Amino acid sequence: MTSEEEVVCVFEGGSARNVALYLAERMREPLKRPVFVEERPGAGGRVGALALKNAAPDGATVAMLPIAVPVLAPMTFRDVQYDAMHDFSPISQIASYRFAFAVAANHPAQSFPDFVAWLKSHPSQAFYGSPAAGSLPHFLGVLISKAIGIDMTQVAYRGFAPMSIDLIGGTVPAGISSISDLIDMHRAGRLRILATSGSQRESQLPDVPTRAD
Repeated sequence: MTSEEEVVCVFEGGSARNVALYLAERMREPLKRPVFVEERPGAGGRVGALALKNAAPDGATVAMLPIAVPVLAPMTFRDVQYDAMHDFSPISQIASYRFAFAVAANHPAQSFPDFVAWLKSHPSQAFYGSPAAGSLPHFLGVLISKAIGIDMTQVAYRGFAPMSIDLIGGTVPAGISSISDLIDMHRAGRLRILATSGSQRESQLPDVPTRAD
């Protein structure tokens, strides 16, 4: 082991960074050594995965990877430069996320059915933002497109932060990310969450229906 441990966070900012910082803090005491977080955003987590693959094989570097990196990316992209089965050793699941579908605060849609109706009258606006191509929000958008019978095009961003700027500003008509990323902006009135994933309503958003409602 080296004198320092590293937690690679594959996303820049947002809830993932908060989880990585919490994890690093909890690791310091039992390890009795410094633990720091390095953000390696890009390519939906694949940049961080490569950083982990190329790190010294001494056990001092761990990465917080979404399931899209080891499972979906190899089935989606031709240029994946890692083999999840041989290059990584899984440790544990540390968090799970539910997702939200949101629009700008000044968008005319007050509900998800309103948004679908708006899309039908504004077909040139049939696109949505996601934090990365090949991410779970990306594929959730694909599933939503199929469910409503409207082909929405994904706009991939380099993380949640730039997506949120365009979403709040109305540059992109809708966006999908984790509830934890969007909820504070929803509460502050900067954007409006129209629906969440899952079979039950989010306890922190009791007035917001799920797509299953």
